[in-house]
Amino acid sequence: YLEVRHPVLEWAPKVEGGLDLSDGNALHFDASGSRYSPAFPAPGGACISVYGDSFALGQDVGDEEAWTNQLARLAGCRVANYGMNGYGIDQAVLRAEETTSDEATVTVLSICPSNVLRSLTHQVGFVVTPGTDFRGLKPRFVLGEDGKLTLRPIPYATREQLLHFTNAPVDALDDDWFNPKGYWARLYLVAFPYTRTAWRIVTGHGMRRFIHRMFTGVPIEMDYYQHGHPSGSMELTGALVQRFRDVASERGQRVLFVLLPDPEIMRYFAETGEWAHGDLLAELGKEGDPVLNAGAAFDEHLEGRPYQTLESHQNHFNADGYRVLA
Repeated sequence: YLEVRHPVLEWAPKVEGGLDLSDGNALHFDASGSRYSPAFPAPGGACISVYGDSFALGQDVGDEEAWTNQLARLAGCRVANYGMNGYGIDQAVLRAEETTSDEATVTVLSICPSNVLRSLTHQVGFVVTPGTDFRGLKPRFVLGEDGKLTLRPIPYATREQLLHFTNAPVDALDDDWFNPKGYWARLYLVAFPYTRTAWRIVTGHGMRRFIHRMFTGVPIEMDYYQHGHPSGSMELTGALVQRFRDVASERGQRVLFVLLPDPEIMRYFAETGEWAHGDLLAELGKEGDPVLNAGAAFDEHLEGRPYQTLESHQNHFNADGYRVLA
């Protein structure tokens, strides 16, 4: 684990000796760490760079159908895709800082609503995105009362620290917003006292999410997209976005923010005519940078058809969805 772990990002493409297309997989990375683009296969000379999570990466489609490759063909120049599965906004910003060879004149930060929650925790693969299989715990930033960001690196770097987390996750992550008590309680169903274990499950994030959705019709995650949430999610997001602006400014790059929807966001818009992540849209555009609300583009394209027609079987976009995004 320690041999393959990225020392800053936790997980990232590991490219040695350039691109290898012999394995038959649909997704490849070139020698620069960017997703391979058949339209412009040689690394270097990109006009646009992209950072973000699996949607930015173009998960679930081949290299040709990835939206950044389609965008490259439309723009007539190379688009360097530095997205990565499971990233929060924090990791996307850190990857931008790590990618010192980014020569693009325009840089894109792609954000999905769930990325806001991922920035609040070390444990994206355990709580925020259940079912994923990331090998370790991510870094994250904490926003101080002075408005400054402090990086809290990967929680463990030695075998002893890893064993501590494995044996006592609650203690190891006691300052995490999504403290693992609710999640890990199911591992201790046979532990005494049973009533305390049951209470942990009932009051855990998953149960609160289910109850909130049942009685209000609004997913509990939407509360995180509003200023004033107890977690400070939007304030932290604003600081991270500003850090991305600062990186771009130092490189003389123009910034474009792309805000992607999810099924709940689209459903809420269809029912109310409002975007549940309105505060997030405003936060991204407050410095005058252009912001693409991709949900509006998708809504126009769908013409009344269900949003699921643009989804892949793993809840990313399919080839048509990525085409519309490009």
